[in-house]
Amino acid sequence: MQKEFCKKSIANRDVLRIFVLYLDVFFMMRTALLVIVLSVVTSVLSVVTLNYFTQSQNKDKNKSIFKPISNVSMNSAPDFSDIAERVTSAVVNIKATTGSSDMLENLWGSGTASLSSGSGVIISAEGYIVTNQHVIERSSQIEITLGDKRNYSAKVVGEDEASDLALLKITAPDKLPFLDLGNSDELRVGQWVLAVGNPFNLSSTVTAGIVSAKGRNMEIMEGEMSAESFIQTDAAVNPGNSGGALVGMGGELVGINTAIMTRTGSYEGYSFAIPSNIVKKVVRDLKEYGLVQRAFIGIVPGEITPILAEKLGLKSQTGVYISRVNAGGAADDAGLKAGDVLLSLNGNRVKNIADYQQQLAAYRPNSEVTIEYNRNGKPNKVTIKLKNQNNTTGTIDKSMIDMLTQLGMQTRDLTDLEGNKLQTQGVMVVSIRPGSKIALTNMEPNFIILKINGKTVKNQISFVSALEMTSGKILLEGFYPKYKGTFAYTFIK
Repeated sequence: MQKEFCKKSIANRDVLRIFVLYLDVFFMMRTALLVIVLSVVTSVLSVVTLNYFTQSQNKDKNKSIFKPISNVSMNSAPDFSDIAERVTSAVVNIKATTGSSDMLENLWGSGTASLSSGSGVIISAEGYIVTNQHVIERSSQIEITLGDKRNYSAKVVGEDEASDLALLKITAPDKLPFLDLGNSDELRVGQWVLAVGNPFNLSSTVTAGIVSAKGRNMEIMEGEMSAESFIQTDAAVNPGNSGGALVGMGGELVGINTAIMTRTGSYEGYSFAIPSNIVKKVVRDLKEYGLVQRAFIGIVPGEITPILAEKLGLKSQTGVYISRVNAGGAADDAGLKAGDVLLSLNGNRVKNIADYQQQLAAYRPNSEVTIEYNRNGKPNKVTIKLKNQNNTTGTIDKSMIDMLTQLGMQTRDLTDLEGNKLQTQGVMVVSIRPGSKIALTNMEPNFIILKINGKTVKNQISFVSALEMTSGKILLEGFYPKYKGTFAYTFIK
């Protein structure tokens, strides 16, 4: 009985061991299966997650400000053929003879003639042509060749050395093709432009480039009244292109090609053009007056450097620093002072000296402009009346300028302040051209002319009128503010 019980117990333990063994195997298989399932699920989730984030990144890229260029073929280039075809007929070739053109004079050495060439742009159907002043400077004869090879002699309507622009006129039997003057202020850096001209006497040459900068001051123009605010492009321009057209994508004239930056004399990457908005003003004045009526604020402008901006407490380097105010000028009348910072003209922000000169070039004497300026860190505003180079608000008479230029002097009226201080009326000599008739008298600048041949001089008008009516020997009497006594100078007119 006891043995039988023991056998049954052993049998039960064996069954139990087998059961436990099967149970262990089951749990091991279930764990392995669970690991496999988890691995598969994790892999799937990883793929799905990676795909989701990749798509999200692609969506973010599509929202970037740097949008891909999908509508432009990399194998194609801009086509300017339609514009080129329209504008080339309005660009002319200019040949200017300087000095004597008499063959006998040249043969015997008593005359010297030279030929310069350049380009010009027809700006009206009546035959008005704009070009660079240096193309036709001191010329005795100017020949214009149109795109259809017709030739005409041109007369000079007026020229302006300070802007390097000249206006010519030809008379043709029919209406001529011309270019409209566009708004150069609307040009943006990066826009396409065409340069059209006659480089190396190769007529009707068209090159393309982009506007690479605006308001460039290259300091290549001479004279105290010179103003530079060039459009810089990378359109190829060479000798002979001077006076040619810089054309926008609407076929409008946006500039007159004037200069290149070069060490060899030929194009090396950058060219410069006078903005059309300056051209408009110069052309209008040359048509109406024969010379440019320039307006002056009466300050000596200076650039705002980082050191100066920090010293003045300015937030930026935008504006023009007034380093000096001319006595009796428009700025002096309005109460502007040295140390002020000019910020805007008639609501247009002034960025720098070049921008200031370009904006001012659009006005005439007697124009009223509102000026915003900064003084001691505080904004101010004032309206001033612009003056001319003689410190008056009137226009300058061409015959007056021609007469004085012929003699070799530049003069101006005394300001009210100067007149009151000196207790006199008269005309001040501003500058004297070396080698001129006036220079040979040993007269010096700042001489105040009181009398001409015994007649009292009150202002420039009375002075020039007396000069025009006098021939032969002329006696000028006056004084220097810094020296005692009177001085007299004589010359033969």
